[in-house]
Amino acid sequence: MLEGLPKEVYWMVLNQVSDRRAFTQLCAVSKTLYELTLPKLYETVVISSESEKNLERINTKSFLIGNSTARLHYTKHVRISAPFHENLDERCIHFRDIDDQIKHNFDEELEEREAGGRTKFRKLEATTLTFLEQLKDESLKSFSWELGTCIPREILGSEGYLPCEQTSLEAITLITGIGCPDETDGWNAVDLSQFCALRRISWIGMQTDPYLQALRDALQKNSKHLTHLRLEHVPQDGDSDGSDGSDGSNDGDEKSGDRRAYCRNLFARECLGLVQSNATTEAIFPALTSLSLGSIPLKNAETALVNALNIRKLSHLTLRQCPSME
Repeated sequence: MLEGLPKEVYWMVLNQVSDRRAFTQLCAVSKTLYELTLPKLYETVVISSESEKNLERINTKSFLIGNSTARLHYTKHVRISAPFHENLDERCIHFRDIDDQIKHNFDEELEEREAGGRTKFRKLEATTLTFLEQLKDESLKSFSWELGTCIPREILGSEGYLPCEQTSLEAITLITGIGCPDETDGWNAVDLSQFCALRRISWIGMQTDPYLQALRDALQKNSKHLTHLRLEHVPQDGDSDGSDGSDGSNDGDEKSGDRRAYCRNLFARECLGLVQSNATTEAIFPALTSLSLGSIPLKNAETALVNALNIRKLSHLTLRQCPSME
């Protein structure tokens, strides 16, 4: 019966199925159903870490055996994830590499391991990159990094795989580490400036200037067509208590609430771009239907934020533990 359905109708039926095992079973029914179902089976790929305490051990072997690599050309959505139950503090793999350095007292054995790419973070980088390189260029529609670690620069750095080979991304989800020293020095800086088709951005754990810069680039390129935005855990500004961080320019604007938001709220100014939202009728995020902010500093920028949105378009709003918005 299923074999007699037009391809478009059959795929509509598959879109109602959420259990991946059902796709596998359909592939075993006949050659016809195999050929029709295979693209759906590999459309979404989820790669999980084997252990929350050993996040570098992501399992990609099943996708790199035999004909599986060719099937990855059907992949449109990639999610790399791990549970968040026990390993919460100092979660990033870099912390364990630092422990190894201390343990080996920075000896020659450790230098050889680092040169050979055998540190735990380099292992994660290599395993992930080997998998991603099997995908068809410009085929990905969404990418999720949900490990709670730094993102290897070979994956999302300025010359990394995604910014160079998958610029058509429409959705990106990032859960990065908090407090990792490698985040602070920008060694594994994220580059989102090459993605101009993003409709969904979700980022949890933006604790460093390089991350805020990357977010700003993404919002500047995609603000007009962005439909979903979720941001959590941005550090509080030292001058967000109301002190004026102005450099003295444009003094004529200082009396406007929008100008005060510009001067006093780094996140509102640099990332959300709320500078002129009070002075224009044009919304910065005209297409946004869902906005979720958690632990985001919004003091002195409340009115500017409202004016940046198309309220008639917005259908979902969550503000959780945002200073001055509680």
